[in-house]
Amino acid sequence: MRVAGYIRVSTDEQAQEGYSLDHQRHRLEQFCEAQGWTLVHMYQDDKSGRTTERPEYQAMLAARNQWDALVVLKMDRIHRNSRNFMQMMEDLGRWGKNFVSATEALDTSTAMGRFVMDIMQRIAQLESEQIGERVRPAMLLAKQDNIHVGRPPVGFGLTNDARGFVITEWAKRLTADAERHGNAEAGRRNPYSDGKRVSETAVRRVRRNVKLFNNGLLTVNTTREHEDR
Repeated sequence: MRVAGYIRVSTDEQAQEGYSLDHQRHRLEQFCEAQGWTLVHMYQDDKSGRTTERPEYQAMLAARNQWDALVVLKMDRIHRNSRNFMQMMEDLGRWGKNFVSATEALDTSTAMGRFVMDIMQRIAQLESEQIGERVRPAMLLAKQDNIHVGRPPVGFGLTNDARGFVITEWAKRLTADAERHGNAEAGRRNPYSDGKRVSETAVRRVRRNVKLFNNGLLTVNTTREHEDR
């Protein structure tokens, strides 16, 4: 069987024994050799497992025609977010690919592995539904109490009581820069977000939100009305 190995470590885990990339690589190579599997490629990231925006992770999925199964040392090496993990498992199932965790006896190419995976999916679904049952009443009460639910508009933060918005210093400076140099130039210059470029569309959105706020037209209620539509 052709397999793709995946190893990952985050900055916080660098010093922890057993989490180094070299250790994971060595263990996976030994495991694949013992199983008689062909290790096609070893993908590695040094990013958080709570996001799917990892270069090697994405490259591995894009190259799925080159392997039959994905192998990791532990499940938390591939994902630390249960929703992302279950989405990946759905994708692998749709593509006819298997998943193997070397130290947790999870191998979806076997009947027992598929059974365990089914139980995990049911538990994840139950957890998701229970969270929804708890969150929905709280969100309704928050809206009735005029408290903003969710992220504030681009360029804004929430007041301490979450009943209003405040313009961030970043938005103030970006707006002023755009007024002096134009939207495109402000997005390229952008010395206020670790040097990362801001798209021209985002600059226009921030300027629009700031204008609405200054005119008293951007409030928790008006934002809610927009979201409800």
